Amino acid sequence: MKLRKFFVVSLSFIFILCISSLLNAKTPVSMEERIEAGKGLFQAKNCSYCHSIKGEGGNSGPDLSKWESIESPILWAAIMWNHVPGMIKTYDEKKIAYPDFEGEEIAYVFEYIHSVAENKGGAIAFPGEEDTGSFFFQYLGCKLCHAAKGEGGELGPDIANVVNSVKSDGEFAGLMIKHAPYMSRSAEMQKMLWPKLKGNEMAHLFAYFKSLKK
Repeated sequence: MKLRKFFVVSLSFIFILCISSLLNAKTPVSMEERIEAGKGLFQAKNCSYCHSIKGEGGNSGPDLSKWESIESPILWAAIMWNHVPGMIKTYDEKKIAYPDFEGEEIAYVFEYIHSVAENKGGAIAFPGEEDTGSFFFQYLGCKLCHAAKGEGGELGPDIANVVNSVKSDGEFAGLMIKHAPYMSRSAEMQKMLWPKLKGNEMAHLFAYFKSLKK
């Protein structure tokens, strides 16, 4: 059992080194490489503990290959965001680490799931409007914890400072999901309801955040 655990940990470490080299590459990786990276990350980030692909993996959540094909990382981020409280509960119960996505890693996972989806034709691109995003930033209660260029709450970081390092929709999605557990627990402590987001609402928020870049 110990030998098996050592073998799994070793493979995960080697895989993470390979992914790091892809993320740090100066030239863009091909879609085939991104999909292959996403397949490995699906295992390395513990997604397969709860979800299966074509029947292989966990059964706590749905088989993601059965879902309609989704290409937009913004829509994927909204779907994951809405399930964050349930995901945190499941990860805590199983005593496994919540996935810590860096850079565009989460986009690779999305592209992998999109590539194996059995129901094609569901990809939707969501255009975002910064004025609408500004409205949602206040309406959804984001401003209670986060400031935008110094205006707003102080519990979380100023969005204008955070967004300067974000280069793509994939990175934005990863950042939102990475910090979701902290935001979820903070909302629970303050007895706030977890805001549910539609794909277009997430796109509007990101458009507004991008407008805050210095």
